[in-house]
Amino acid sequence: MKYSEGFTKVLPSVLTVACHGICFISLTVALKYLPVSNVYAIWAGVGTALMAFLGLVIFNEPLPLQKVVATTLIIAGVVILNLGEGKKNRRAGSQG
Repeated sequence: MKYSEGFTKVLPSVLTVACHGICFISLTVALKYLPVSNVYAIWAGVGTALMAFLGLVIFNEPLPLQKVVATTLIIAGVVILNLGEGKKNRRAGSQG
């Protein structure tokens, strides 16, 4: 999106819209099979971590300790959320 310069450059703008479309289609497919809380947490967590990494690699953004700790906590939160959800599903399955 940064390269589209406010959607004034055609190719970066088209790529931005296409990538957003792919993301939303993937989100919709995931919601067919997984709980919305898990899907959204994964989507947000992976997106945050990926953008921090791309910012570092592509845009030469700084990587202060605060960013590393914050991104690590986001990823840990997503993992913990998914582990907790797995236990609920196993208990529900054993009752039926």
